[in-house]
Amino acid sequence: MSLTRFADGEAALASGRREDGIRLIAEELEKDPVAPLLVYRNFCSLLFRHQRYAEGERWARQGTEQYPRDFDLWNLLGVCLRRLKRFDDALAALDRAQKINPKSDVSAINRGNIYNDIKNGPAAVAVWTKVVRGAPANAEHQRALGRAYWNSGDLEKAEMRFRLAARLKPSLTDAWLDLSNVVLERTGPDASLKVLDEGIAAATDGARLCEAKAALLRRLSRPKEAEAFLLSLVDKFDHAAWLHHQLGATVMDWDRPRAHEHLRKAIALDPDNMSIRVTLAESLSRTRGPEEAQMVDQSYRVLKEALPRISTPWRPCPASTRWAACSQTPESTRPSWPT
Repeated sequence: MSLTRFADGEAALASGRREDGIRLIAEELEKDPVAPLLVYRNFCSLLFRHQRYAEGERWARQGTEQYPRDFDLWNLLGVCLRRLKRFDDALAALDRAQKINPKSDVSAINRGNIYNDIKNGPAAVAVWTKVVRGAPANAEHQRALGRAYWNSGDLEKAEMRFRLAARLKPSLTDAWLDLSNVVLERTGPDASLKVLDEGIAAATDGARLCEAKAALLRRLSRPKEAEAFLLSLVDKFDHAAWLHHQLGATVMDWDRPRAHEHLRKAIALDPDNMSIRVTLAESLSRTRGPEEAQMVDQSYRVLKEALPRISTPWRPCPASTRWAACSQTPESTRPSWPT
């Protein structure tokens, strides 16, 4: 099998014409599925890397039909299916990969991620315990085991693993966020705030942890503390949309004009963020007084301006998890073609 017929696609990718490259390679695979294994591996990795999961699933599946004993293609099929939220199919593909190479942690990590996705705590604990045993100093893996215990309802063990993950890698923001949430459940808000302060001190940036602290203070009905904390961050994060979003939401109850000023600045910094727009629109629509009609009209316009930007329906984040970490241990793949 020759690679010659894929030369135009590879040249397009190498020159930065990604869309052309993907189209040309797909056309060749469509015309003749019999292609070198390396083509399927690299192409599917490229599609996964650029979040084109449906296409990745299609070509990985075709690749497994050509190379049914290839570990990498079954693994790529599994991670694409996971991102498409087809969890049962993803687990089936990863099980095939595991049977081909039982000693590899790659498919086990991806299976563990899925069990955490679907909150199957016991299954996740079984997988991540084995993975952690082989790499006890890996902070991401310790955090994943913590999430598995959390999903099993064992908050004590979850807290222990999150603390270990944060100690192993103090810059791992998600470990601090997970730890703060578990401590909130186990011990209470003051202990959770202390965890966030520790994380902020340890982090190189700390933006997400600062946002989490402000959100928690607001949730605890301590808005003046939240305002003072956020104002102390203005010099460092003045150009961050989240800061002005949080400030606007915090001062809204007693200084609506200033809240609107912060929220408009947040939208200017992050025009695609629907959560900020909804916050501003709701505040405008609730403004009373001589300008009430004008505020309602502005509320409509704030949302209407976003319509051309929306590609998928917006859904509000549940209040109980608004500041929670949501990322998982990264999937293990082996990309090698140009981006």
